[in-house]
Amino acid sequence: MWCDLGKSSINIALTGLVIASIVAPDTVFAAHRRGSYSTQEFRAALKGLGYNVKAGSEPLTDPKTVKEISKFQKGYKLTVDGKANPETQKHTALIVKILQANLNLVLKPSTPLPRDRFYGNSVEELVKQYQKKKSTSRNRYC
Repeated sequence: MWCDLGKSSINIALTGLVIASIVAPDTVFAAHRRGSYSTQEFRAALKGLGYNVKAGSEPLTDPKTVKEISKFQKGYKLTVDGKANPETQKHTALIVKILQANLNLVLKPSTPLPRDRFYGNSVEELVKQYQKKKSTSRNRYC
């Protein structure tokens, strides 16, 4: 395809790509570049993974949240300090990405989940769908 295009067409295409990369809003890519969760995102991920934390943007320092973060760290053999440190956040992100990939594989949603480390409404809906499917199939064989 590129062979049929003249040198000027390639230059125009490359110029278009460069301009698009400059013009594209930085916020679109910000979530994927940054290395840590916001407090609200981390709470949502932990809650979605079954830990007893409240959703919201309150600091992660209340005793109940520290206890749940410690449980998570202990369960995954991380350094247990009860803090959402970089190691803990990285591991949380990995688990959410694996969950997203598995839900896509098993449920084959019409709009696949992005493997983006965020536990949002789409992930929650598919988890509920999977749980319902699993409980229905379990009842059939009992």
